[in-house]
Amino acid sequence: MMGATARRSGRASLGGRLAFLGLTAAVTLLGYQQPSRAGCGPRDVMPSMSTSVGPAVKLTLSRTPLLATTDAGTVALVEGHVHRKPSAYYVPDGAAGSGYALFSGKDPVLEPVSGGRVLAKSNLAAGCALWEWWWNGFQFINDYDYGRQVQVALYPAEGGSALGEAGDVYGVPSIGRTARHPSPCTAFAAQRSTSSPRQVTAAAPLEWCPEYYGGGPDHPIVYPAVRLGKILTLNWKGPDKVERNWPVALFQTVINSPAIQRATVEAPTGYLNSEFNTYYHYDPATRTLTQDALAEIRAITARGLGYNVKQPAGPRAVILAAGTGNAATAMGIYINDPHSGFVFYDGSLGASHGQSGSNFVKWEVHYDGPISAQAWTYNTWIMTDTVQNILADMNRLYAWGVSSR
Repeated sequence: MMGATARRSGRASLGGRLAFLGLTAAVTLLGYQQPSRAGCGPRDVMPSMSTSVGPAVKLTLSRTPLLATTDAGTVALVEGHVHRKPSAYYVPDGAAGSGYALFSGKDPVLEPVSGGRVLAKSNLAAGCALWEWWWNGFQFINDYDYGRQVQVALYPAEGGSALGEAGDVYGVPSIGRTARHPSPCTAFAAQRSTSSPRQVTAAAPLEWCPEYYGGGPDHPIVYPAVRLGKILTLNWKGPDKVERNWPVALFQTVINSPAIQRATVEAPTGYLNSEFNTYYHYDPATRTLTQDALAEIRAITARGLGYNVKQPAGPRAVILAAGTGNAATAMGIYINDPHSGFVFYDGSLGASHGQSGSNFVKWEVHYDGPISAQAWTYNTWIMTDTVQNILADMNRLYAWGVSSR
């Protein structure tokens, strides 16, 4: 998610939504003002409860199952797991309509999938967002609050809404688990017995700052006309359909919503543990690997902006490594879309490290453009290995000519 400061909620201090310019050559990111996400302070204009992505509905957290107003798809999901019953419900505040079952107070509730030497786990208690990523004994993902993880976020240009897959601002460790606001996971499916296992998930996204729509600590705001989710395929087979048992995954961002004329999408964003603070960008066309200066990334992050990774339009990639050199353990991300680019944020300086620590590093696949009605998809390839092996895998993706859109 974009927006709150590391001091207040553990996120990068962005302060501005980003827009793309110069798409035919180099992609340039330009920060512009967005309402502060640092604790969701006041803003001058409160938008209507009717937004560009449908209604914003105020919810009340209930401990009593109200099956008549509970979303049927969500109930089928949780009741399909005998050992995983819902512990709470979101009920529309003061009006009839669909509610949502959730696992409030049981965070995390992890569903694993493994393939290509990778073990990935999605959290049913937080929008089914991708919560853990294991390779060779390393766990990569940071989960300090509900804006971290590897997740999808949507920012329509009109109205200032901020929709998160995992939850809203009320998800920090200082808030008791039973009082946090996770996004309800409305769909989950897994195929584990194939050579390329996958998970398919969807969440009813919450507004990051519920106060902006009349909500607050006891009343999250949901967008019932929108679903944010993913199709995650491990040990992804390329167009040649060859079985490689390699740690390359396809993360397909899936957005179901009314048509949006212009929006920013994090497709997705990935918050990693703070040791992965050696940053590179890679041009597969020229096979040029360039290290980005940590001090510059930190300085830009401290100003509330993201570090624009300067790359030509077309196939591009970034790598975040735990150290320097070809043998360093790393995560690589590969995309190919002229309307997209990468952004870095660094909050690795400090003493709060690990999966639940407030320190972090962040990569973001930043798409800026229209969102079509119904199922809008975006392809991002994620790989974990040594830097040397990741570069070889990226060269293969480039040779295949894979595309994000």
